[in-house]
Amino acid sequence: MNPYKVVEMWKNYRPLVPVEYQCDILYAEPDPEVMAKVKDEKVYRAESRVGLKGIKYGTAKNTIEDMAFGDGGVSGSI
Repeated sequence: MNPYKVVEMWKNYRPLVPVEYQCDILYAEPDPEVMAKVKDEKVYRAESRVGLKGIKYGTAKNTIEDMAFGDGGVSGSI
């Protein structure tokens, strides 16, 4: 089975499964090397996303946020 799915089944779904079914192989605790592999990959993906967002938005991030959330330069309206 996919190592990410193994970790997800153990971490997220095992606590919700009735006690008599928790010993099933589907909800077994993954090996430490599988856990480390999944954690390393998630950290790598998070760092990559931060870098890509920096490239995508660059210096325009403040301008985009001001257009989306700002008041458009109008003070004291409403």
